[in-house]
Amino acid sequence: MRLLKISRGFSLLGKSNMESVYSQLKSKFSGQTEKEETMKNLFFDTLVMCGTRDAVFMFKDKVTSGEVGDVQASSLLTFLPNYVLSPDPQVLESLYDLMTT
Repeated sequence: MRLLKISRGFSLLGKSNMESVYSQLKSKFSGQTEKEETMKNLFFDTLVMCGTRDAVFMFKDKVTSGEVGDVQASSLLTFLPNYVLSPDPQVLESLYDLMTT
C-alpha cells in the first residue's frame, strides 16, 4: 500500500527530480549490496507504477544504460503498459524501441 502512495507522489516529479532521488538512494546505500539492490528494485517498481511520461523515459534510459538487469527489465516491461497514463506517440515509440532492443 505504501508503494502505491509513493508512486502517486512520484507522478508529481519531473525526470531530473527522479534522477536525483535515484542517485541519492544509490549513494546512501552504496557498499551495502543487499540493501542497495532492494532499494533499486523498489525504486524501479515505483517508477513503473508511476506511469508518467518522464518515468517511462527514465526507465528506458536506465534499461539501455544497463542499470536495470535483463530479467528485471523484462518483468517490469510486462506491467509498464498497464500503468502508462498518457500514451502519446513519443512514449509509445520509446516503449517500442525498448522492447525491440
